[in-house]
Amino acid sequence: MTDCKIITSPLPKRDPGLARDASFWSFAESKIKKTIADQGEKPLWIDGSTDEQISNVEFLRRTKSIARILREEFGVKRGSVVLFCSKNDLQYYIPVYATFALGAIAYQIPTVLAVDGVERCLSEEKHVPVIFCDDQILPDVEKCLENHFPDDESPEKSKIVIVAGRSTKYKKLRELLQETGPDDIVFPELNPRDVCAIFVTSGTTGPPKSAAHTHYSLLSATYNSDITGTEDDWYNVKLFHGNQGHIGAFYFFLCAISTAGTSITFSNYDENQLLATVERYKATCILLYASDSLYLAKLDKLEWSKYDLSSVKMILTGASIFQPMTRAPIENMFPNLAMPIAQVVNLDDGGELGPDERGEIWIHTPFIIKDYRNRPDLTSAAITFDGWYKTGDYGFYDIKKRLHIVDRVKDLIRLDNGVDVSPSEIENIILQHPSVKQVGVTGVEFGNEKSILPRAFIVLRENSADVKPEEIVKFVQGRAEDTNLCIRGGAEIVETLVTYPGGKIYRRLLRENYAKRQELHGVP
Repeated sequence: MTDCKIITSPLPKRDPGLARDASFWSFAESKIKKTIADQGEKPLWIDGSTDEQISNVEFLRRTKSIARILREEFGVKRGSVVLFCSKNDLQYYIPVYATFALGAIAYQIPTVLAVDGVERCLSEEKHVPVIFCDDQILPDVEKCLENHFPDDESPEKSKIVIVAGRSTKYKKLRELLQETGPDDIVFPELNPRDVCAIFVTSGTTGPPKSAAHTHYSLLSATYNSDITGTEDDWYNVKLFHGNQGHIGAFYFFLCAISTAGTSITFSNYDENQLLATVERYKATCILLYASDSLYLAKLDKLEWSKYDLSSVKMILTGASIFQPMTRAPIENMFPNLAMPIAQVVNLDDGGELGPDERGEIWIHTPFIIKDYRNRPDLTSAAITFDGWYKTGDYGFYDIKKRLHIVDRVKDLIRLDNGVDVSPSEIENIILQHPSVKQVGVTGVEFGNEKSILPRAFIVLRENSADVKPEEIVKFVQGRAEDTNLCIRGGAEIVETLVTYPGGKIYRRLLRENYAKRQELHGVP
């Protein structure tokens, strides 16, 4: 790779310090102890739905207690796989961090992927001594266990602990936290290059994958970010409502520990809680999903101006494209809003691209997965021999070396004229229509020649039932600066769109469902 076409952050590199050679728990413990010494009983973790809090002191004590219980009562040891799949709960990360401390592997599954994720884990891992889940997905967990262990008395059958819910059939995490025992537990010496965590990918453009991280790759996140990794007071109250089984929520909590900050989550999130919670706890850094940005952008000023949002200095986004049409309204809402090595390569031949040339973004960073668990084929396809990770993101960098992410490579629509069209760019135009609440655009086969054309699937706002698909088609024609962005595959009004938490639309399902309807009923 030629250095002239590799872009790097203009900010100075940070010293990785303890993160370079430490195990995950030794790093976290040292940071928590320092925060306790400097700031005492400062809250580490707050539930924005209930206002319940856990201090650094409590988190440290409870993690050691659960680690002892995992070892003595559940047989968790170095190399064991412990499965986590639960709705948000203030106690969730206590057993996760205890798992790290014992040298075991925390296999974390977002609840939206519960059924397939639990089945995959039990099928691919040799032994899973314990499963932490909530009572909502408990029936699915029990069914998977019955399939794998017909003998209910099998010593290999996973035990269950309820993280959140009212089930009385199994032990609850909060009950385990009441157990007492010695605090002088001795943890094993660990290799920072060992796998310690597995996160399941969303599967919106293909089957979900099990991404394995080492202690080192996870800890690199604490110094690989020049914003969320700083101890500057501007960014030390972090708010995010995403599911704790997702790597984004995990990362946010880890950064709160590494920067002596406070992390805010929600056990029972409702979008109406967002701004009130920002005001109540003076959040300084918030992570918004694409769905959050759309919700906020469409709020009337009378609805948001009653809140004091001046504390927010930084907004991060992830999981899906942050639509450009939402930027101005959000900047008005948050008046005080104040970067990794990457390159862009040609989709066709892998050649390097220069400024403003669109292609796939590759990154080179310590914060990279070790592999896709048990899938060497997927690993070799995603990581080059010299360590570049193919993100699957489609975008470009400008002459100021600012990186712009436009879409996902697998979601691009290649027209008959050879032009790659980004669905997100079309969606951004459609979302400017006042009657549109949500939209997903994908390429569908159209006509006898099976041409691939953009088609829009639209959810209307309340009291907009009179809006017809033809009106949306004409709306795009009138606003698209490039005729390739016109929805020549048509539009249709739907009641709902299948989305991953945060608003990432399963465009793959849109294509598949349309193709099935076309085959069965000849849908135009």
